[in-house]
Amino acid sequence: MIAKGDSEDEEKAHEEEPNNDKDENDESYLTPIDEQGAVISTDDCCMNTELETVMVTNLVMVQKPEDLVASITVVHRGSSEYVNSAVEFYVYVWGSEDIMLKGDQEASLQAVIMAVKNRREYSTQVEKSPKGSHQSNGTIENAVERVEPLLRTLHTELEFNLKVKIGPKSLIMPWLVRHVEFLLTRFAIKTDGRTAWERLGRAKYKSELGKIGETIDYKIQAKDYPKLEPRWSEGLFLGRRDENDEIIVGTVRGIEHARTMKLRSAEDTYSKEMYNTLIGVPWNSRGLEVKDQNEVVRRWRYITKSLIEEHGPTDGCVACEGTSAIHNARCRTRFAKIFDEAEPRIGMAIPANPDQAAGYKNRR
Repeated sequence: MIAKGDSEDEEKAHEEEPNNDKDENDESYLTPIDEQGAVISTDDCCMNTELETVMVTNLVMVQKPEDLVASITVVHRGSSEYVNSAVEFYVYVWGSEDIMLKGDQEASLQAVIMAVKNRREYSTQVEKSPKGSHQSNGTIENAVERVEPLLRTLHTELEFNLKVKIGPKSLIMPWLVRHVEFLLTRFAIKTDGRTAWERLGRAKYKSELGKIGETIDYKIQAKDYPKLEPRWSEGLFLGRRDENDEIIVGTVRGIEHARTMKLRSAEDTYSKEMYNTLIGVPWNSRGLEVKDQNEVVRRWRYITKSLIEEHGPTDGCVACEGTSAIHNARCRTRFAKIFDEAEPRIGMAIPANPDQAAGYKNRR
């Protein structure tokens, strides 16, 4: 209450006084935000193209006060192993322990929130936002408004560069969705001049990035790779991993990870043929049929000299001829079929997070 006749300085002092009208037994407002824990708001957003009736559903998350953003492709509405684990994974990467999960009253979203609450060993409070309350949902609505236009931009740019139409069911769409949050968290400048990544206490992000879907050369990491075989191959850049910054590469064999890559010249950046042979999504990195949720099979198959001698070289592939280290997309597609015939695909468990097949739960 400001008394009549107060000076300008006194009025300002009154405005800065704490609100003492709260319940005298309620001391929660005195608890610093770092002791209360992070507040993570969630919501679904659906997107499709003019010619497509099928929609891609994404789960968007935003953590305050850092303004960290995550966007996850929803395999099917409601609770699922991949989505639940992905939410838990981002909470882990953000370093959050005690948290409050907020979401609207939609049954499918609440199913995910409750599943995550039951999985976590730290305190997880749940708050349902009132229906139609823009004030309660303002934080997540703002995050969705940042995710959607950036996703449209990346999608349109990739269609233009590849000269193809990319629908909601394309294997590259989940990687586009994932990369949106990666960019927003590490490069969007906030009002204090820092990014959300820097607000988290991390150094300014400086790792080299390509554009989603462009062709890169990457250095193979497999320890059991034949020593006389070339150490470089080509694939599609699909982003970087949140937990260790490794490069995510899409290939005809599935998703690979690398620490070193080389970007190509402009005229050799995009390959429609390589895009068409892409295998693997975040929840199934080898594109294998899921039969047993407890079984994980990782096959590292490469085109070796002995395989070329056995099956013959691919016409037009300079690597088969011995004058290059990198087999072209046509050659890799041919040998992928040979591998499938020799070793039928078997079940692979859904990865526990967007990037890896092995679980990380409770790893602190």
